[in-house]
Amino acid sequence: MAFLAPLLLLAALALAVPLLVHLLRREDPRTRSFPALRYLARTVEARSRTLRIQQLLLLVLRLAAVALLVLAAARLVLPLGSGEHPPASLVIVIDNGVHSGAIIDGERVLDHLVRRGTEALQALGPLDRVWVVAGGEPGRASTPLDADRATEALQALSSTGALPELPALVERASALLDAAGPGPTQILVLSSLSSGTFPRSDPSAQGRDSPDPSREGSSTHPILLQGPGLTLPPNRGIASIRLGGGLPPRAGDESTVDVTVAGDDVSEIPVRLLLDGELVAAGRTDGTGLASLPFPARAESWVRGVVEIDPDPLRADDRREFVAAIRPPPVVSTPAEPHPFLDEALQTLEGAGRIRLLPIASPDAEVLLLPGSVLAFGAFPEPTSPGVTRVVTPPDDPALLPAFNRILEGWAVPWRLELDRPEARSTLIGAAGYPPSLEGIEVSLRYRLVPLGGASGVEILRENGSPWLVRTRITEPTGGPLILLASSLHPDQSELPLSAAMIPFLDRILTPGGRDDPGGPTTGHPAGTPFPLPEGSATVLRPDGTQYPIDGLGRLVDTGQPGLYEIRDATGEPIRPVAVQIPEAAVRGSDGLSLVDAAARLGSAVEPASSDARWTRALLPDRRGREVALPLVIAALLLLLLEGWVAARSSGGRSEAKSGELAPPRPAR
Repeated sequence: MAFLAPLLLLAALALAVPLLVHLLRREDPRTRSFPALRYLARTVEARSRTLRIQQLLLLVLRLAAVALLVLAAARLVLPLGSGEHPPASLVIVIDNGVHSGAIIDGERVLDHLVRRGTEALQALGPLDRVWVVAGGEPGRASTPLDADRATEALQALSSTGALPELPALVERASALLDAAGPGPTQILVLSSLSSGTFPRSDPSAQGRDSPDPSREGSSTHPILLQGPGLTLPPNRGIASIRLGGGLPPRAGDESTVDVTVAGDDVSEIPVRLLLDGELVAAGRTDGTGLASLPFPARAESWVRGVVEIDPDPLRADDRREFVAAIRPPPVVSTPAEPHPFLDEALQTLEGAGRIRLLPIASPDAEVLLLPGSVLAFGAFPEPTSPGVTRVVTPPDDPALLPAFNRILEGWAVPWRLELDRPEARSTLIGAAGYPPSLEGIEVSLRYRLVPLGGASGVEILRENGSPWLVRTRITEPTGGPLILLASSLHPDQSELPLSAAMIPFLDRILTPGGRDDPGGPTTGHPAGTPFPLPEGSATVLRPDGTQYPIDGLGRLVDTGQPGLYEIRDATGEPIRPVAVQIPEAAVRGSDGLSLVDAAARLGSAVEPASSDARWTRALLPDRRGREVALPLVIAALLLLLLEGWVAARSSGGRSEAKSGELAPPRPAR
């Protein structure tokens, strides 16, 4: 037995009303002496006894009617027919991401969510199945559990640095229930209600929390959304750090670290920079939350750094670790005379000490610039070491395209170049990790890059969605990294050579290593997303000091904990450090949503549990039994009808008794 609105049981105080009415309406009989009527004393006594019984019956009927109405108002649920239900399947999607670590009144937000989850599990039976989907651990497998093991799984969760995307997690939960078979199903979403976990798919929807049409009807299973019951506190955190304005530091050169603080009240925030555990710089943010700290000159090495601000209730984003590969200028060579614009850019980079140019076709180069026409004719030197990076642009003459693709095939590269629309142009987008000025540059659509099989490595897109720059690897004959562009660096094919983005773009692609390379401008990797591992990786040392072997997937999947990871080879020697950081979107999306607004972003089929009563009512209602409010109201009405009938008869009898009591005796005939 349960009540969906237990506070309304206070209405039971109304039971005192019939009692008071009954006591106040009692009449003390008046005694009159009529000698001629003494023979009627026994009849009057019997009649009074009948009236007292009728009055007690009226009191009982009135009390019962009020009690039934109070139970109906409190929404009594009785376990009627609960044994007839098949086993239920329940998926608990719990947000244990970065915002669940906020401290409110001495407890984490996650602690409140776990309590909500354990309440739900108490309604389950021994045959019901539960899946726990941890939003902060996207690589974690979800297997069916019973209620006790699911409770243990919830209580063992800890907050991570990842930013869960709850719409995607709900789709995953729906897929689990689709495969669960027949029976009652439900998805419980336990969320911190931070705006970053409910991304809008329509960026033009500013200030509107309308449901996403693409998610309408995406799940056929009932979805119940619950929050922690608390308001997220104001927060500010380190959204991003950028070394050298996006250019990795060179050995012996000074540089800068640009820090962006986002959130509430970001002006005049103290910021500190530590390198290898030593405080080297400090400053304050300006009115927009930006601060620039000096990065001292370092010798060639891996530098481990930390940028921190004063802690607040959400401490995970108040500290951001990074690593930087301090390298000497890369040695660059090209087997042909570059066109004037490219040659001028290369000379500028060499003059600034960013690269070293070697004579044409030098076999000692670390980076080879290979125009497509030279590549198609085979007039280029094979590198002497397997680590040489090749930067390849398309041929100027489309007739050379078959020979160009044969070279790619011989290298076992999973990409090909095809003719597209020679006269059309498009702008560059999606250039994360590259200079921001690259966005919006117009390039030709003469060629398009076509993937083969499971090709990956797209780093820059064109506005039409086609790849413009991919980073992959050559496996034959000597191996090594390959950067492949869909248009040449010539003014006829791109605005890039004429723009301010040309020199920083060249600096980026001529620096050995990919976008996930610690020496690159991103200085780290978002928590919760897989990280590609270098060849020879055997074990990983986590930030908490634990070490575990790497699986055969070639990726580091368990990246929920922010901090420095150390990749080691089979002998235990370090290969490289990796900095895992709180995603920038998590810092910028730390403000809280109302439960109704969060449900609207998740989809129209989602029911927000805006009160404890609504949570209790909507939580696996078939497991609770059946609500009997309507039968109780009907029973109360029947009792009131019966009470009216009894009252009418009692009133008639009382009038008759009074008339018999007071009437004068008839004269004898």
